[in-house]
This record gives sequence, C-alpha cells and structure tokens, in this order.
Amino acid sequence: MIAVMHKRTKIGCESLIQDAINFCPVPSIQSAAHKVVNVDCKKRSEAKSASFDFCIKKISAYGVDIDILEEIQKFPFLFQQLIIREACAVMNRLKKRKSTTGLTSLDYFCLFHYRYLLPCKHIFHEYMYSNKLLTTDVWQIFCEIFEESGFEVYESQKSFIEYV
Repeated sequence: MIAVMHKRTKIGCESLIQDAINFCPVPSIQSAAHKVVNVDCKKRSEAKSASFDFCIKKISAYGVDIDILEEIQKFPFLFQQLIIREACAVMNRLKKRKSTTGLTSLDYFCLFHYRYLLPCKHIFHEYMYSNKLLTTDVWQIFCEIFEESGFEVYESQKSFIEYV
C-alpha cells in the first residue's frame, strides 16, 4: 500500500492496489476492499454509459421530417428527447384542430420555449404547415446557446421561470 500511496501516475497503480488487497493478512479488510473495488468499477461503467448517452447517442422518431431530425440530433441526447416530444406534440395539436399561431419570428413566449431556449410545438407547427422559421441558421443558433453556456444558461433563468 505504501507503493500505491506514493504512485504519481495511473500506470501500474491498479495492479499495485490489487496486489495489496490480495496479500492483506486480515480477511475482513480484504473482503471490504474487494467490495469497494467492485463498486468503483460499476460506477465507472455507469459514468461511461451516461457520457455516451449524453454526447453521442442519437434519437430517431417516426413521422418527423428527416431534415428536422438531423438538426435535433446535433444536441445532447436529453435535449433531443425534449425537442422530439415537442415536434410530436404537433400531431396532438392537429387532432384538436388547432390552427397555426401565425408566428413570423421566433419571439414566442411559450413556457417551454422560454424555459429551455429550444423550439416548441408552436414553432414546429408553424414550420410544418405554413412559415419555415426553422432554417439551418436558426438551428445553429439554438445549438450555440448550449455549446457556449452549457447548463448555466438555465441556471441564470431559474428565478424568472419559478416566478412565471
């Protein structure tokens, strides 16, 4: 264990730890150390999976225009799920025979759009059936908001959102 404590790099450190555990004369400490190592391995695996889902995983959805889907897939997976729900909500708006909102710009004060700074069902409805608001440049702006600020953009709006 002394060699492990003074190790400055990760190379070879895991094998030194495993050797220290294997040669430990106290069985209860050896058992506890194995449990800690197993938990650590599980947590690393979960972290890798979450990182993959967040950064790389791409969503697919039936009935969503392929151009819109490609733009949505540029976002982290959690945001892809939010945006797809809004895009699919247009079908519910159509079932209820709701008309388009007549938007001519993206300055719309829907709670979803304001909270997440992402296109909402009203914008998708407008895009799909009358006014093509969601251009490639607009999608780029939505992506840049998250890339520049990350989740901090939502933290700064938290007090206003709770008020609304």
